Amino acid sequence: MPDDTHTSLVNMLHALTGDNGAVAYMSCPITTGPRELFLASDTGFDPFTTRDVIPEQWKDAVYEPNVYTANGWAKALRSRHDIPVLNPAALGVAGWKDNASAYGDLWDTVIEEFAAYLIITPGCLLSQGARREIDTALRNHIPILDVNGMSVDELAIQNENNAIHTTYNNLWKASLFTITLPERQFLLS
Repeated sequence: MPDDTHTSLVNMLHALTGDNGAVAYMSCPITTGPRELFLASDTGFDPFTTRDVIPEQWKDAVYEPNVYTANGWAKALRSRHDIPVLNPAALGVAGWKDNASAYGDLWDTVIEEFAAYLIITPGCLLSQGARREIDTALRNHIPILDVNGMSVDELAIQNENNAIHTTYNNLWKASLFTITLPERQFLLS
């Protein structure tokens, strides 16, 4: 159930873009992704626990570099697209600090209601949030582009997902493998 903040942010987007407004939604790693997997590997902690067990190291090694990278991608993409590029890494909501579900619900709504297309940045399939965003776009038949503007279809996403599974099987122990991968695989239609 959306809270008042969720509703206010969606209403703000309606006010900015109009009822038929469209944005290019940029999907990017923010709190997880390749950097967190490297940190987990380097420290011996399970992925998706580093922010709780080593928060300062996680912030320095994962969160801040991810936001910096996302801001760089957003700047570059805004110069190439004729509609606003929405960078989710630029939004922090007081009270949602430890509530990934609230962010996920908001971005699901934004993608469903506003995204003309979703742009995936490098490392997306290693990010819990980005995987959810890609899944939302696929379920809603929203086109997906890479950062070069090339169309990415569901088969390409599934092939990359399969490569990730193989890599993890070869590099990490089975228990880490199951924690790292998504709850739901992308399904071919």
